[in-house]
Amino acid sequence: TETFNVDQDLDFITKGLSIYASLAFDARFDNTINRSKSYQVYEYMGDDEVTGEHLFRTWGENTAQSNSNSFGSSKIRIFDMQAGLTYARSFGRHDISALLFINRNEYSTDTKNLTNIHQGPGGRISYAYADKYLFETSFSYMGTEQLPPEHRYGFFPSVSAGYVLSNEKFIKENIPNIINLFKVRASYGIVGNDDGLPYFYYLPSFKLNSSSRYNFGTTATNVPGWVENGLFNEFVTYEKSNKFNVGVDAKLFKHLNITADYFREHNTQILVQRSSISTMLGFGTTGNPKSNSGITTNRGYEIDLSVDGGKRDFYYQVGIQFTNVHNEIDFNDEQDFEFNYRKSKGNSINRPTGYVANGLYKDEQDLLNSPVTSFGNSYPGDIKYRDLNGDGKVDINDVSYIGKNNLPELYGAFYFTFL
Repeated sequence: TETFNVDQDLDFITKGLSIYASLAFDARFDNTINRSKSYQVYEYMGDDEVTGEHLFRTWGENTAQSNSNSFGSSKIRIFDMQAGLTYARSFGRHDISALLFINRNEYSTDTKNLTNIHQGPGGRISYAYADKYLFETSFSYMGTEQLPPEHRYGFFPSVSAGYVLSNEKFIKENIPNIINLFKVRASYGIVGNDDGLPYFYYLPSFKLNSSSRYNFGTTATNVPGWVENGLFNEFVTYEKSNKFNVGVDAKLFKHLNITADYFREHNTQILVQRSSISTMLGFGTTGNPKSNSGITTNRGYEIDLSVDGGKRDFYYQVGIQFTNVHNEIDFNDEQDFEFNYRKSKGNSINRPTGYVANGLYKDEQDLLNSPVTSFGNSYPGDIKYRDLNGDGKVDINDVSYIGKNNLPELYGAFYFTFL
């Protein structure tokens, strides 16, 4: 990785103004070097009864060292270029800072795909009054060539505000040793994401059909030809995430640190396969088109509690962290199931599906009195499954969401630092 930066003060225009530019280059690839050799090994079998000599059995044989060197398929090159203006100045109890920039990022791999480019302007304005009232707003207007021209750029703003109660005069004069820091803050913003977008999905594409389905010539020779390479979506666009956060930062009694946050993310325009479209249209079970119709919600809280202290050159901090997060599918463009328990709406992402166990078959009579299963014979001692729709048999219509997903909802950590 190499980075080049240059900046220039522009105080001759106005105090606090400067201009900067940066260029970063990163190149990565995988290289595997393998050196291997086999050796003959010995198994001790005891001692000879007459001579007392140790007896061994040999396994394998000594071989020459084999050498191999291979480069992986992941060869990545990244160029990042940015230039902009910064401004920072104080007017009495008023502190103002601003940033305006333009950025271009180029990401390429050692494949036939073209370089993926993201570019556009962005900016930020921050304001603080008496170190008590804080405000900041920012924006970006970014685009990528992977989206159609009319939807190529997206506007993503954000706003945040904070209030430092501990800087109020009545706190400093009366209980400064109790409340050393107490700040409340909140933020809201919109973020765009195009990760996982199929390569130039807004354009029709074709591939060479190797099954030789076309006949040409007087002898009707079968030859390969070009066919449509799946469906495309000329209206594909960014996924959007509306993020909200409210939190508290506090330091009490000079040693107790508290940080607490509540967050909520409402994600829309997620690119999902349109399973609501009937297979009678000829797309098959996996060829349905994709659209930006998925919706999910993530919400949770984070708490960090720690105690610090020290004397002279010794410092310590000991703390614990808790995080609880829950996600939920609001819309997934799935087929119109007859029974609600088969729908993903209201369930968490990656939650597994399956049959609901209902004990074990006790005996043959229990088998006869239970719903018939459609996935093989059952015997006493086997797991018995619930007939959720009450039609007298256990089949695909009785599959529901069960258990937990593979994403933890509760995290915890204990940490300590000594300096």
